[in-house]
Amino acid sequence: MQQSELALFAQEFQRVLGPLAQGLDQARTRLVPLAHELPAARELAAGLAGLASELEALVARVAEERSHVFVHGPPKAGKSTLIEALAGVATGAPSTLPSYPALSVLRPGARESALVTAFDGSTRAPADPAALRLALAHAHAELAVRVRAVRAAGEVFDPPRHLPQAPRRVERTLPAPALARAALELVECPPIHAPLLASYGETWLGEPERARAAVFVVRAAQLADDTVFDGIEELLERFQPLFLVLNVDARARELGPDGELVPAREASEPAALVSAFERLSTAGPLARAIERGSVPVFALDCLAAAAARRHGVEEPAGPSARFADLARALAGVLDEHEALQALCASALRRAGELGAEARELAATPLADELARRSAEGTRAEATLARRLEALERLGARERARWETAPFFDELGARLDAATLARARALAQELGAPFARAIEDWFASGASLAELIATGLLPRLDAARAELARAGARVLAAQLAPGSDLAERAARMAEELAPAGLALDELLGAAAEGLAGVAPVARPAALRVLDVEAVPVRARLGQRLTWRSAADVRRALLGPPEAPARALASRDKHARLGDEGREALRRSAGARALAILEEEARAHARTLASELVTRFLAELARAVERERARAAEPRRVLAARLGELAAQGTALAALGPAGARAAEHLGELERRFAARDVLVPATRAAAPAARAERVPEPLEEPA
Repeated sequence: MQQSELALFAQEFQRVLGPLAQGLDQARTRLVPLAHELPAARELAAGLAGLASELEALVARVAEERSHVFVHGPPKAGKSTLIEALAGVATGAPSTLPSYPALSVLRPGARESALVTAFDGSTRAPADPAALRLALAHAHAELAVRVRAVRAAGEVFDPPRHLPQAPRRVERTLPAPALARAALELVECPPIHAPLLASYGETWLGEPERARAAVFVVRAAQLADDTVFDGIEELLERFQPLFLVLNVDARARELGPDGELVPAREASEPAALVSAFERLSTAGPLARAIERGSVPVFALDCLAAAAARRHGVEEPAGPSARFADLARALAGVLDEHEALQALCASALRRAGELGAEARELAATPLADELARRSAEGTRAEATLARRLEALERLGARERARWETAPFFDELGARLDAATLARARALAQELGAPFARAIEDWFASGASLAELIATGLLPRLDAARAELARAGARVLAAQLAPGSDLAERAARMAEELAPAGLALDELLGAAAEGLAGVAPVARPAALRVLDVEAVPVRARLGQRLTWRSAADVRRALLGPPEAPARALASRDKHARLGDEGREALRRSAGARALAILEEEARAHARTLASELVTRFLAELARAVERERARAAEPRRVLAARLGELAAQGTALAALGPAGARAAEHLGELERRFAARDVLVPATRAAAPAARAERVPEPLEEPA
């Protein structure tokens, strides 16, 4: 179905008032942080909240408004099929069994759901369509048993008294775009001869006063049954016009004069059926209403129309062609209904009042206070920004620039000189222990490898450990207050001062633990002796065979890389002698000095580099800590300034928003409430439909 005036009005109403409602809510939200500080802000926020809530409720009320089409008729006349055609979606499986005789309301929604309301007011929501069908089947069986029992007792069945838990109203929600577009709800009404509702008036009992129209569906074979039209006077009095749908079966057949099956006349000559009904029916009020045009008659194949609409055809052709005429006629009645006119006028009037209240609230002296607070916050933010910039510069400086700084450069040179001097002193101190170890080796039967492993290396490792401790002591002395580096330290402290950082604190924290820095790891293949430089006397046989000195040495001591061959003391004296003993002492001393000097330089570099590393780590932590201390207040200030700006902007926007809403509401009033017939400018087919308030007389199809 086409978009209705109600749906169009709700759409335009929301478009006009949506920005104002949003502005009110934004202004209220912005003022909430000020509510505990300023009474004026608290009062204004409360006023804005109440106004926004009322405006949103008004827009929601209009958006939820629906027109109603009541579909009446005898059992199995095609009411459900017509509703399916109007809805354009499947509403339930067809059945030859009678349906439960309650009001069945179909409304559009995002998800399928159902709500069953009993005569006693209780409700229940079946989980799915199958559960709904099962519940209604049980209710129908219970109703039949109860009705028979009451009537057998000679009483008139009264549902509220005899079966208050019986369902009176079944509301179903389905994704039906056609109904949503038309802002329409369809109400299938049970026959008044059913046991629940004894008159048409009970159908509307409790229904809200909305734009409404009614359709009475009847099949051709039911036109001659006057009981079908019992109580029709209520419908004729309530609905002007009342639409009569003659549900024809285009596929119906009858027996022709020659005995062959031919198309039935109900499809080919519907006008003749209506004419005969007017002349022969004893339902006088309905016949007279049809004759004077207050009951338009539409002959159509409801089943074919429903099938076409299910396939997306808006205006079906063939026997169901008059469905489009019916839809337009229903839309015309609903769009011109006085309830819709009253809704539009009332909603526009109240919206205008709320817009005027919004403009009054916008004229508040609170804006000057917001401007003063904003200026104070801007000055405080600038102070914090300068501190953060200094911290950022320090944190971004490259390591190389720190390492080449005069303070660290001089400190590294002094460490190198001091540790190198200590290494040489330690090498001299190793001379006597090494000599004793060599003498002990000459007196034993141990191999040269054992001399290295147990006699020389432990003493060298002890010297290396002492060298590491000496380097740490030198570093501590250089960093102590009053050292020769004080002048260079003062220059570097000046660089840290703008950021609020103290050099002595950073260096003190960096130096902690440097005394425990381990010496450089001793290589696994550390050679404290040059085995190949040890002279070995050759045996007679070796001399006669012209064996080389290296072969002679290997034969005696073992391979140079692992001289593990055991050697008796007499052999050592005989083959090495004093010359070998002196060579071992010289080699061990020279090797120890070289190793210690190399480690002194490496340790000095390690200490200097580790100090810089730890200093930079402490600096990074300090920068991060101070930046966090400064950044958090700045963030709070920035957020506060943003809030103040947003508060001022939100308050300033209320006035123009209210003025625009008032202007647009005036346009809506001229477009909707000030016209007898509400016709949206975007709909081309509507004017022709509304010009003929009553459809043309039923004509025989070609």
